[in-house]
Amino acid sequence: MKSLHILPHSNKGFSLQELMLALAIFFILAAFGVPGYVGYVRNGELSNSTTSLFSDLYYARSEAIKRKEKVTLCRSADAMAANPVCGGANNTWSDGWIVFVDVDGNANDYDANDILLKVGAPPTGNVEIVSNGNADQYIEYNTDGSLNINLAPSVYAVCADFDHDGNYDEARGREIRVNPIGRPVITVGAIPSCDNPV
Repeated sequence: MKSLHILPHSNKGFSLQELMLALAIFFILAAFGVPGYVGYVRNGELSNSTTSLFSDLYYARSEAIKRKEKVTLCRSADAMAANPVCGGANNTWSDGWIVFVDVDGNANDYDANDILLKVGAPPTGNVEIVSNGNADQYIEYNTDGSLNINLAPSVYAVCADFDHDGNYDEARGREIRVNPIGRPVITVGAIPSCDNPV
């Protein structure tokens, strides 16, 4: 009969040199991967914020046509409050917005007479949404889906601070342009301005 001989192993686990080599490789890979990942996350936040406002503009337009009533999308100082109201800083949509049926016809004043349809949450991360003068406080859709404004378009700039220098990056920005007939269109890439869209 053959007997099994088990060799004793006094060496279990990793040596200090092996552990240091593995950590060095990990940190080298992390140094290359983390900046790319942060840019990926920031771009995702920018895309989500743009899509959210764009879809709510389309929603407001379709509700105005469907209901045969004027529907307003207005900026809000605190859209997530229990009773949100229109307001906030001039041309700034970064605190969210609300969509409502304007039953009493006072456009940018959501009150008990109006019907709340939807609340737009503020953008996540370091994303800013700014509008031009035509969309400063609100945008109102008529029963045919057209805007209740002059012939100039309403423009929203959606930008993020990719390099954390305190300036929003026009080269990677998004722009939502709503023409007087009410159709929003997204422009991706270099936009004229993040602070003062035209």
